[in-house]
Amino acid sequence: MEEAGVLVRGIDASSDEKRPWLPCESGWCVHHSDHMSGSVVYPGHADTYGAIGFIINPALADVRCIFPRDGGTQNTPGACKARCDLTPGANNPGVCSYYPPDLHVMFTVMPADRSCERRCEPGGMNEVVMAPEEWRAQMPYTLLGFFVKPSADPSGAERRKVERIRSLFLAQYGMQPGEAPVLLYDPHDRITPWASE
Repeated sequence: MEEAGVLVRGIDASSDEKRPWLPCESGWCVHHSDHMSGSVVYPGHADTYGAIGFIINPALADVRCIFPRDGGTQNTPGACKARCDLTPGANNPGVCSYYPPDLHVMFTVMPADRSCERRCEPGGMNEVVMAPEEWRAQMPYTLLGFFVKPSADPSGAERRKVERIRSLFLAQYGMQPGEAPVLLYDPHDRITPWASE
């Protein structure tokens, strides 16, 4: 996964309400607690879910499967679906899953996106499904930092939100101010999409 791109997870309501870096443990989203979803971004497939999120340490992510686009996993127990046909030129109708040994195949067949800010077909956001047990057990090292997409945040409200979440995260784990930084992510920039301030 390290060679594929940058592994990220958008901040949304499917996480713990008070500690959004953790899987949901109660409330309406508890049925999402059997997996954590993210995306791997790289030139040609740069979209993410959400304007803000986490940058994940790929060495500590227990990847169960990956979908070449949004896998629609919110109401799917275990999240992963039938294995994709790996035969060269195979047409995989509907949504299927690629499993860790097959990821090199998926990256060669995944359609290039149109660098859209929201979901777009047939490219856009892919979905990486990770085990929540390992995610939680490896905290705070599961996360390398945070991101914000300035183009999706003209008012700066999302930036302020991610800074508040980061402050809570640093305090929770007794981390230093220079750790887990917030980076700016521009999915339209194919040369240098990641930047610090």
